[in-house]
Amino acid sequence: MNSMTIPPDVPKSVLDETLPINPKFVEYDQRTNKAWVKADFEKCLNCQWQNPLNSKACERCGRTYLETYRKDEEITFQGDGISAHTRTPVTECKVKARGPGGTMIAHKLMMKQRLVVNLAHEEAHKENYCATCNRVYTWESGRKATSEEMELCRQGKIPEKETKKTVNFV
Repeated sequence: MNSMTIPPDVPKSVLDETLPINPKFVEYDQRTNKAWVKADFEKCLNCQWQNPLNSKACERCGRTYLETYRKDEEITFQGDGISAHTRTPVTECKVKARGPGGTMIAHKLMMKQRLVVNLAHEEAHKENYCATCNRVYTWESGRKATSEEMELCRQGKIPEKETKKTVNFV
């Protein structure tokens, strides 16, 4: 294995300057600090890892933001530290309680997903939240809500999307 290769399963520090080069797809010249595409691939726009063509997601970080590169193109990379935080698993919820002696106590993050509706904008979203404390993290796949979803939300059978920050982080 080339010293510039970063195995996909190795978490890296944000200070890491190692270049994320997959030798299957990229030829790197350390002397000139230049790299060329030696076989067509898709580069992840998040972590820069080079994946086989027609990949559904990055094999390194799981993101779906991929850009195609063709043989003989010159390519540049930045140190691996710029995306290290996206490969570090989040295991604790951001909501913490004050324990004995003023120490902060966190609970395990139990991420779940549910459908929510924003009645004011007539939108439906998938909401990612902590099942333990109900803290909302993100929304995705926004679209126009159906009339049935709107009615179910008004009846309280589908939760309404939060529109204001309600939890302070410690």
